[in-house]
Amino acid sequence: MAYPQSIGSVSHDRLRAGCTKPEVTRAGIILANELALTRGAVLGRVAGAATAAAAAGNTGNGVMGAVTVGRHVQDGKQYRVVITAASANAGTFELRAPDGSLVKTGTVAVAFTSDHLNFTLADGATDFVVGDTFIISVAMGTKYRHVNSANTDGSAIAQGVLLADVAASVSDTSHGVAIAFEGEFNEAALTFGGTDTLAMHRGRLHDIGCYLRKSQDVNGLG
Repeated sequence: MAYPQSIGSVSHDRLRAGCTKPEVTRAGIILANELALTRGAVLGRVAGAATAAAAAGNTGNGVMGAVTVGRHVQDGKQYRVVITAASANAGTFELRAPDGSLVKTGTVAVAFTSDHLNFTLADGATDFVVGDTFIISVAMGTKYRHVNSANTDGSAIAQGVLLADVAASVSDTSHGVAIAFEGEFNEAALTFGGTDTLAMHRGRLHDIGCYLRKSQDVNGLG
């Protein structure tokens, strides 16, 4: 079957590798101080700020300290911290991911670190009881950088493919930045940050609708 050479004004080239999956493209912002990025760079999104709030009806009046994000944080989503065991001036809790799965357990008044979120849940004058809950909301990020599993700001997770070269800049840049969030791509034309490889991000790219092909040859074009 011969595929058409373009969809509207979008022509196939070395990066694009098919037209059976409609391409979804939007403008974006590349984070300041990123190295120059070339077309085909796989991008991660820098997570927005994380804020915590005590659930209505909590018995304990301890407070959540500043929350920072980890490499696997899911931005635009909410996490739950739930007290699972209570005692005087102490206790344990679970951090639950947006889908309800367990991230990790922690201890009240002890610094908690994980690949998702980091914080300290302080004890209060009134002790927590089992079931007391905090909601941590992570704002949807608006800036992107080369995906890299070593990044600790949320951009370790693939979110899209850069469609045009972007020069290095000491400030955030949106000029000419176009990102494909779905579509069909030649896997040989993709690049990753650090020492990351295609194998590390293939599953995630498929999950978000970026389907990979082993050849960019479409109706004789390469």
